[in-house]
Amino acid sequence: MKVMSEAGFNRVSFGIQDFNEKVQVAVHRVQPYSITKDAMDLARKYNMLSVNTDLIYGLPYQTFNSFKETLNQVLTLNPDRLAVFNYAHVPWMKKSMRKIDETTLPHPSEKLKILKYTIDFFEGNGYKMVGNAVPPNLAYYLAKKIFEDLSTIYSEKVLKQINAH
Repeated sequence: MKVMSEAGFNRVSFGIQDFNEKVQVAVHRVQPYSITKDAMDLARKYNMLSVNTDLIYGLPYQTFNSFKETLNQVLTLNPDRLAVFNYAHVPWMKKSMRKIDETTLPHPSEKLKILKYTIDFFEGNGYKMVGNAVPPNLAYYLAKKIFEDLSTIYSEKVLKQINAH
């Protein structure tokens, strides 16, 4: 982190995916909570302005309850932004996915339940959904609102020019 900070990097993202060990082993991405927490603490120590996490729902062996545990753990890390992705199982496109036993994947109804809970969970904990979950005071949220306002102003300006001709 020190080298990255000295080189001018000011944000970092951690691909957590899920903290459940069985899920991590199934997707070959084992990284215990403690290691992730230590890395995120280092990022903040070295003045990373944005420390983000990525989660994936729909992974092998993932359940509604196991993902709820992951969400609770992630919340303790206080990320600046969370990207939450749907796992798309496409073994005909990605050969590495052929190793995954499809019977271990959650049913689509379970995935929808996980997604809905995830949105409600983060919004209930002060994050705002703007494609990703961000704390309400974060610049991304404000920038999106400003962009929407500027887009509206720009559109009105263009319409006036069109109507003038």
